[in-house]
Amino acid sequence: MGVTDDHVLCASGVVLAGLGLGTALAATQPAFDKLILANGTKSAWGNVGPAFVGVTVGSLAARDIALACNKDAVTKTKKNALKIVGVTHGLWAGWSMANVANKDFKQIGGSAVAGVHAGLSVMALLRGFKKD
Repeated sequence: MGVTDDHVLCASGVVLAGLGLGTALAATQPAFDKLILANGTKSAWGNVGPAFVGVTVGSLAARDIALACNKDAVTKTKKNALKIVGVTHGLWAGWSMANVANKDFKQIGGSAVAGVHAGLSVMALLRGFKKD
């Protein structure tokens, strides 16, 4: 059995949940800052700050996991969700690499984040546009 729509939605939810917790909780901020942010800068987050971004990302995670676990969901709904998930992760990958280029993110940490999001983007778009 290969990768299914539910697998990709669940993977997206897990990654977004980790990102949400990593940015929303004060206890995880030192580790996030050390692994990702360059020179202690928080300019990548703009005026909203990482906690608000974390809450939003946590909401996206809940959506993806709930949809993946919903066996009664219409296939078309999941396919459309996968297309949105693909674009969302593609934008995260681009944003992460822009922050690497601007030296707001460390090269290794930011590139790893971008790679995970880019991979999920490709998987989600492939599954979203695949005719079953």
